[in-house]
Amino acid sequence: MVFNRSLLASLARKTSIAVLLALALAASGSAQDPTGRPDPKGKKPPVTKKPTTKAEPVPVTVTLTVLTTPPESTVFVNGEERGVTNGEGKLQFEKLPLGHYSIEVRKDGYNPMLRGFEAGTESPTLVFKLEPKLDDYIREFNGLITSGKLAGPASPNAFELLEKLAMNYGDRAEVTTLKSVLAAKLSEAITPVITQTVTSWRTVTRDHIVRALDASTNALALKKDDARVQAQAAYLRGAIALRDWQAAGAAPAKVD
Repeated sequence: MVFNRSLLASLARKTSIAVLLALALAASGSAQDPTGRPDPKGKKPPVTKKPTTKAEPVPVTVTLTVLTTPPESTVFVNGEERGVTNGEGKLQFEKLPLGHYSIEVRKDGYNPMLRGFEAGTESPTLVFKLEPKLDDYIREFNGLITSGKLAGPASPNAFELLEKLAMNYGDRAEVTTLKSVLAAKLSEAITPVITQTVTSWRTVTRDHIVRALDASTNALALKKDDARVQAQAAYLRGAIALRDWQAAGAAPAKVD
């Protein structure tokens, strides 16, 4: 009986020692670093944080560049004069706060130009191409029309002036309007001659018909697609051919 008690006591001591060893090993394992080696201080491995991306700061001002043709034009911002473009037609406004602006460019002898600009959303470069004023040319044209100097051979005349304007300024609205005015005036000179050839053929001279044909030719140069003027020109060419045929038939026969 004594033997059994000694044996049980010995087993109990061994079991207690085994449990203590297991607990010690578990504590040692939890303190190891990622390589498996024990961490003497028992600290946990550091947690790696992902880098945060910083948002780009939103600009609160912009630099506005104004380019003008012609150069040395005056620039207005919201109705206030702010400067003149240089010899290259350039002017810059630095640190312009965000917002909406009206930008206008002016120069003597040219039509002003105005446009809006949204600082912060639009491209900060504005290009202005001013068109020359045609007021002096228009006054000269009206004077030639009033005096009846529609076309050559006398110079100056309205047709000659309009040819120069069309060459320099293309199809600007003012030039197109002047073309219509002159074409209508030329047509007014054609109609009476055509009427006279119908009602009183013998009273119309060949020179009258030729001048009317020249007027219709000039009118067609101004308005190529005008069917009425095309018909007038065709009629006058036929009238000249008829007059020439009549004149040739009325000539006395030559005697050999």
